[in-house]
Amino acid sequence: MRWWFVKLSLILLLPVVMVKSEQCRIVSLSPALTEIVCQLDGGKSLVGRCTACDYPAKVRSLPAAGRFGIPEVEKIIALKPTWVIANDFMNPNAAKKLRELGMEVTLAQINSMDDYIFWLKKIGGKVGEKQRLEQILRELEKEKQLLSALDPLPLKVLWVVNAKPLMVAGSGSLPHSALKLMQLENAAGSVKTQYFKCSAEWVLSHRIDLVIWGVPHTPQKSGAFWKKVPAVKAGKVVYHHIYSPITRPGPRFLPEVRALRKKIEEAVKK
Repeated sequence: MRWWFVKLSLILLLPVVMVKSEQCRIVSLSPALTEIVCQLDGGKSLVGRCTACDYPAKVRSLPAAGRFGIPEVEKIIALKPTWVIANDFMNPNAAKKLRELGMEVTLAQINSMDDYIFWLKKIGGKVGEKQRLEQILRELEKEKQLLSALDPLPLKVLWVVNAKPLMVAGSGSLPHSALKLMQLENAAGSVKTQYFKCSAEWVLSHRIDLVIWGVPHTPQKSGAFWKKVPAVKAGKVVYHHIYSPITRPGPRFLPEVRALRKKIEEAVKK
């Protein structure tokens, strides 16, 4: 775990080149990125969003230029952005078209704190809020210290991201990163894919000490086999809302990680 904190400290020291915010007109097609822009006090640079961008509330008044990962090129063009940001486009031709029209397009996932800091610095450099960026980086350092003070818990945790079909978080996923930060072991951490369809047989054949459930209903209502899972039988299930900030790697992610760790500690004591 300690390597992560060393790496984060080095990233925090990287320089950022600032530009004036009035030079930038941003269309964000990612809820996390929209939130980061606003965290950096760059909301005045936002001219468009995707339909999933709903936080902070003020962004809901911005025109929608597509869905998450699915841009509507004509609407984006009408907004005259200088920069279009997203985690990914389902159709890569959309990015090509926007670039041909002279727009800068940046696509990059956020599956870890490193990714989040990359976007902080990238967006901070565009909107020119140097003091705000420096403040955020200091706050991140404090959060890092709080996480580093946590004692490891000897638990194998299964993080469920979809009930039907059953999908769980493997290595390289955002939940996997969150479990590392909480100093917990991902029961599916040996699976070399971010998310994978998981069979009932796979679940029953693995030692699972606790289940993190981030989908509607309960495990028992999502499959009869869950009643046979020792962790579920013992009530070792921690729930979080499907739209919890822990699924959106942005400003609220680290505090939510600490809150989830506390819920897990309480569940283990039962």
